[in-house]
Amino acid sequence: MNELEFLKPILGDELYAQLTEKLQGAENLRLVNAADGSFVPKEKMEQLTRANGDYKKQIAELNKKLGEMQTGAASADELKKQLAEAQAGIAAKEAEIRKQSLEFRVKDAVRESRAKNADLVLRSIDLSKVSEDNGNLIGLSDQLEALKKSDGYLFADEPGQSGGVDPHQEPSGEKPSANSIINAAIRQAAGY
Repeated sequence: MNELEFLKPILGDELYAQLTEKLQGAENLRLVNAADGSFVPKEKMEQLTRANGDYKKQIAELNKKLGEMQTGAASADELKKQLAEAQAGIAAKEAEIRKQSLEFRVKDAVRESRAKNADLVLRSIDLSKVSEDNGNLIGLSDQLEALKKSDGYLFADEPGQSGGVDPHQEPSGEKPSANSIINAAIRQAAGY
């Protein structure tokens, strides 16, 4: 149950042990840490899968029409015109798919940069300055670093970088109260 380690600081050792004991063997239950943005809701994933399937169907239909036009056109001029239209349609759909793929990759990278609100940070990124080369995103890291410097509040601190004492934590040696555990869980869920 290492995937639940994120709950340990919130619940404390005793409650964490009780929770993991109760969850052992619970095959129909899965807890996830959605705070880092890596969890994609099933509904969103299905929506993206359907959209991707629709694009593929449209490309297949355009390819089919292209094949029909190549074999069934009455004149060479008409064939050339229809062929150019079909090729333009295919190129437009492929460009749209590449753009959408790039946007998804950039959004994933923004989430990995510890952005508190990936959608807000994504709107601050100039996608026209981001390109993809051999699986690497070129131009994104510079924009993210500039945003971290100018608008650091948009990003979570790296673990271990904050100095001082957290005023919301119990002093060492004391067992956290139920209220402080609940408050900590609410703060974490809210992104504080």
